[in-house]
Amino acid sequence: MLEPSELPAGARIPLSENHFGFRGDGVGDQPPACREPVIAGVGQPGLGQTAADEDRRGWRHEVERFEITSETMLVGHSTGAGFFIKYLSTNPQLRVGKVVLVAPWLDPEGKLDTPFFTDFNIDPDLVKRTGGVTVFESDNDQPDIQKTIERLHHELKGAHYQTFHNYGHFCFQDMHTVEFPELLTELLR
Repeated sequence: MLEPSELPAGARIPLSENHFGFRGDGVGDQPPACREPVIAGVGQPGLGQTAADEDRRGWRHEVERFEITSETMLVGHSTGAGFFIKYLSTNPQLRVGKVVLVAPWLDPEGKLDTPFFTDFNIDPDLVKRTGGVTVFESDNDQPDIQKTIERLHHELKGAHYQTFHNYGHFCFQDMHTVEFPELLTELLR
C-alpha cells in the first residue's frame, strides 16, 4: 500500500469519484492506493455515454475545492481523463504536477447529447504546464478510447504513452484484479 509519506510534499489528487472499476458497487473495492487521502482519481459511475452534463460540471466543483499547485498530481480514467484534458486545456493559468490519463475518452463519435467533450480545443502545449503527462492505453480497449488516444497522439505534444497488453478498459472485469501497481509506479517516478 502506498503511504502518504512516499509522495512528494503537498502532492494530492482531487477526488470526485474513483472509476477504475472499483466503485464499491460489488464489482470490487477501491485499490489500496485509492484509499489513501492523498491519492484518488476522477471518473464517473457509469459509461461516458450515460453521464449527465451536470455531473461533469460537478467534477469541476469537486476539483476546485482543493488548492491546485505545481505539486498536485491528477489521475483520471475514461471520461475523468477526458475531463482533465478539457480542464487543463481551458485553464491555461494552471500549473500542476504529474498527470496520468488512464484510457481517456473525449466522445470521438459524438454519442453524448451535450458538447461537453467537444466544445474546446486541446491545448497542444498542455504538457509544458505539468510535471509530465502519461497516457495509459490498452491494446484491447474500446474503439472510442482508441480513437481518443489517436487524437491525443496528434494534438497533445510531449505526452508519454504506455501501452498495456490485455488490460481492456482498466476495470476489474478486464484486469481481473484490484491491483494497479503501474499507476503507483508512474506517480512515484
